[in-house]
Amino acid sequence: MPRETITPQYVNQPRPGKTNGSIKVGDRYYSVKPDLLQHFAKGVPITIEWYCNDFQGTTYYHVKDIIPDQDPNAAPVPTPSNVTTEDSGGIAAAIREQTEVLRGIGTLLKRKYAEPEAPLPPSDNVPF
Repeated sequence: MPRETITPQYVNQPRPGKTNGSIKVGDRYYSVKPDLLQHFAKGVPITIEWYCNDFQGTTYYHVKDIIPDQDPNAAPVPTPSNVTTEDSGGIAAAIREQTEVLRGIGTLLKRKYAEPEAPLPPSDNVPF
């Protein structure tokens, strides 16, 4: 899919009854899903991945995804050299233990709220 850095001229929210909003770049409109629309601002460059389709002689453009900015001058993220990918059993055992505790709490909550409470005693048996 093509990637392109664009600068939107307009950012339009979805119209009533419609699911997608749109952005205008030059003479081209792109359909944008609502979850991606929040990343666009008028006049702010952004890199997108897009696709198009033709329908009844008209080409429709759609934003598929947003590509995060890659700063070529950014330092690489260091990775610790003392980290191993093997689990010595300590982490796995702790996760198993936590899972069992949570499972037990879930069981107690199900019992508490699924079973009806005992009925109150009749009011004529109350000593006062």
